Amino acid sequence: MSGLNTQPLSLKSMVAALALCAGLGLTPFGFEAAARAPMAALAVDGHTGKVLYSRYADSRRYPASLTKIMTLYVLFEEMRKGRVNKHTRMRFSRRASGQAPSKLGLKPGQTIRTIDAIKALITKSANDVAVVVAEHISGSEYRFAQRMTRTARRLGMRNTVFRNANGLPNSGQVTTARDMVKLAQAIRRDFPEYFPYFKIRTFRFRGHNYRNHNRLLGRYAGMEGIKTGYTRASGFNLTTSVKRGRRHVFAAVLGGATSRKRDNYMRAVLDRSLRRAVAWSPRRGASKLARRAAPKSPRRHVVKLLRRDPQSNLQDRLLTRKITAIVSKPTVIDANISDTSAALGQSGAAMPVRVAYQPSLGATRGSDWRTGSIAAKRPASRPVPRPIAASVAAVPKARKAPEPVNDDPWNIQVGAYADKGLAVDRVKTVRLAAAALLRGMPGFTQEVDKGDSTIYRARFGLRSKHTASRACSTLKRKGIPCIVLKN
Repeated sequence: MSGLNTQPLSLKSMVAALALCAGLGLTPFGFEAAARAPMAALAVDGHTGKVLYSRYADSRRYPASLTKIMTLYVLFEEMRKGRVNKHTRMRFSRRASGQAPSKLGLKPGQTIRTIDAIKALITKSANDVAVVVAEHISGSEYRFAQRMTRTARRLGMRNTVFRNANGLPNSGQVTTARDMVKLAQAIRRDFPEYFPYFKIRTFRFRGHNYRNHNRLLGRYAGMEGIKTGYTRASGFNLTTSVKRGRRHVFAAVLGGATSRKRDNYMRAVLDRSLRRAVAWSPRRGASKLARRAAPKSPRRHVVKLLRRDPQSNLQDRLLTRKITAIVSKPTVIDANISDTSAALGQSGAAMPVRVAYQPSLGATRGSDWRTGSIAAKRPASRPVPRPIAASVAAVPKARKAPEPVNDDPWNIQVGAYADKGLAVDRVKTVRLAAAALLRGMPGFTQEVDKGDSTIYRARFGLRSKHTASRACSTLKRKGIPCIVLKN
């Protein structure tokens, strides 16, 4: 009898265990299996997109609080569309207040401003705030999670599914290291005006101070954020964006056994990847758009002229070499100029504006470069003359698209960069973010000498100071820093 009673008891135990797993949102891949899975990691070059390090990058893992990056992405979309602003009040429901920690602990009926919700999600990783955001935007967390998944597909995150807004355990909510890197790249690329929030290290709310869980902030050079995550099922997760010097790397590590092991692994991945990353330079360009818009190299043009005129005398050839060296020598610039108010904060005083170098070649000594004819017969040999100074009139014309002319008396400046391509991108990004406001206002870039370096200002032209001031105030409410300057 004892043998007959053993089997039913075992079946009951199995059923009870399966019911418990279902209640907790687990599958056979559940907590222990996920915790035993090896760490997954991926690092890519922020300029080229090249994979610099990969380990189980496409293996499915639980995202935990990395989910909140997508929650913030959708919130930033709503802010850009004008449906939500920084001061919008969001009300806590009974369901939001009942979420498991980590949370702020507000009661049903209480409200939180959007700006405080953003900071709470980034630093405290508040689960109750994530549900408040979801319910405010979509009416329910379920519909919000569906939108999150649709957004993920649009961003190329093929192996990610969202079931909630905060990352609490759910067997159907999965992602990969590759998809998390794509998300980090997208939120930085699409919302440059909001991305600096991920650098926040502390957040004070109703008398309490909350520290960012990302311990690499302030401890790893160039760290820009972005987000940590942890559940027992997922292990310790972290996505990062690091910009050190002229190198930029995005990385994700999922499934660390402890936060220290995760951080140490991330350090090792970043150290290795930064050494292999491309050192960005103005000649390479920071974007495909900048590379497409770049004019043909003046050096190639000069070399072509040399080939066209092989009979030119030695002095002319030395002059051409010197001009080539001057034209082709890269300019050392400050790559850390940002579009913050500090970089924008010129006093309004006029600064010298560099005129585009428009070389043209007149008649050279002893030869006509257009026809290759020789004006006078050269002696068989003569001493090498000293190279004469290069003049603007002695360099061949380089084709260049005409700069947009702006004669508006007042300007709104929205950024200052060391690369023209970035300034052009900034003008386009701001116009997209405030299309209705900036309709009819010409956007342009202005090249300015600043000591030994050059910066490119991203600006919009307006006819009156009053209009410029009102437009800038509206941009600031949208989270876009700007300053009004007289042209």
